[in-house]
Amino acid sequence: MHLINNIIPVNIKPLKIHLVQEKPSFNLKDSKIVGIKTYFNQEENAIYFDKSIEGIQTLSANEQLLKIFEKEAEETLGFKLSQDDFKEKISSLILVSSTQLDISLNNIASKTGLSSRVLQMRLKEEGTTFSKLLLEVRKKLSIYYLCKEMDLHTISLNLGYIDLSSFFRAFKKWYGVTPSEYKTLKV
Repeated sequence: MHLINNIIPVNIKPLKIHLVQEKPSFNLKDSKIVGIKTYFNQEENAIYFDKSIEGIQTLSANEQLLKIFEKEAEETLGFKLSQDDFKEKISSLILVSSTQLDISLNNIASKTGLSSRVLQMRLKEEGTTFSKLLLEVRKKLSIYYLCKEMDLHTISLNLGYIDLSSFFRAFKKWYGVTPSEYKTLKV
């Protein structure tokens, strides 16, 4: 939403969100994520807007915004989105797919046009695994989201964790402190 609202002249907000994931075990106030009514166990991930936004034009149709996004991803998260390296390509797809809340091996494989098995074999040839790349992206995004003051429930969902406690355990394993403690240390 942040990216969309940067390329159009007015701020818009979705009416509702559909997610294929199961409803998280932590309590979502009125089944809302960031104030937007959210439905879980749906057939596809989708964001629904009011039809009135249909005619809104983007501020510009140039490559500059893409370059800004790529630069931020490269500098902040350490990803080279424009590289032809297979590992980097997969990491980039994981990064982009995290915004769609679907960072499964099958989803990433289908985006590359490969089967899951072939994707795994190619990554093995390059000395890594899908799980390692996913973990690297999750670690980088967790810090990025914390620095952007995103709430912990939303971070947890964006990183693909079913419940907040799983995210807390993973974060503490990675950095030795809880997300809240990390934020306090960085302030």
